[in-house]
Amino acid sequence: MPWHSFEGYKELRKKVPFAIAGGEAEFDYQGFLEVIRQHVVDVIQPDLAASGGFTNSRRVAILAEAFQVDFQPHVFGTILALPAAVQLMASITNNQPWMLFPRPVLLEWDTTPNPMTTDLVKDPLKLTDGVLYVPKGIGIGVEVNEEAIKNYQIT
Repeated sequence: MPWHSFEGYKELRKKVPFAIAGGEAEFDYQGFLEVIRQHVVDVIQPDLAASGGFTNSRRVAILAEAFQVDFQPHVFGTILALPAAVQLMASITNNQPWMLFPRPVLLEWDTTPNPMTTDLVKDPLKLTDGVLYVPKGIGIGVEVNEEAIKNYQIT
């Protein structure tokens, strides 16, 4: 269904026994405000690259917490999107104060075989026993592999 069919999403939420997620197609903070305030979805998923970057996505996370809507960023594309999303999740409170039992932080991870999901950084993130640790390097925590980028340049 089209993303801005908010009434359709709300109707769908009433009819299914599982959480409805969305928001990766929203680009504007005002749009997120309406979606969260109206409880259009159970889980709001801004895409950092499309929704105003780290700062705006963090604002959406704070708003989601205030309205008791779960927050999980949409992550798809190059391997650089994943560490950015991990840093974002590490910077917010994801266990709402109204929750009796804290829940694990969930994060979308594209595992489609693709060299752009592994080659662009020198030390790609890895799951260790089901846990993804926050990278400790500068910036988003990973170092870009400049040599690998040359393989994708068009001159």
